[in-house]
Amino acid sequence: MGFDPSSRADIERAGVILIATVESEPDDEMVILRPEAYLKGSAEGRSFALRRSSVSEMAQRECPLAGLSQGDRVLLVLHEEQGQLAWPAAAFAFYLRDGTALSPTHSLQALPENELVDQIRSITGQYVVPAADEATFSIQGRNLVIVTGALVVVFALGLLLMRVWHRIDPT
Repeated sequence: MGFDPSSRADIERAGVILIATVESEPDDEMVILRPEAYLKGSAEGRSFALRRSSVSEMAQRECPLAGLSQGDRVLLVLHEEQGQLAWPAAAFAFYLRDGTALSPTHSLQALPENELVDQIRSITGQYVVPAADEATFSIQGRNLVIVTGALVVVFALGLLLMRVWHRIDPT
């Protein structure tokens, strides 16, 4: 059981594929991840927790779980179990260091990071960098409302001027 980044079937089975930084030192039950980019799945800018308890005992026996340490930059292929994202198996984790992606299940075989990302992206067609914080999104949302309002006013003025012009010259 492993993950092949060029396999459409492997990528379609995944719930979320993301590049993240491990924010907290993992304890026995959970770890906090800060997403950097999403290659598959809906992008959220906030950090989130992965829990070991969401992985079934049978799955843990079949394949060892990925070892995550604080400060690690990783590409994770996450699957859903029991309605939440499960801690990834070692075969579904790549450690990103100095432009290379290392896979613990392939004897730490090195692959260029950009090549790994391009292989996955060629299938998913997605590379989403989440907003730095929600304030950034709200400012953009406010700007959108202002620009839309201005366009509606300009359109209404154009219709009014067209009506006046047709009264003056109906031909």
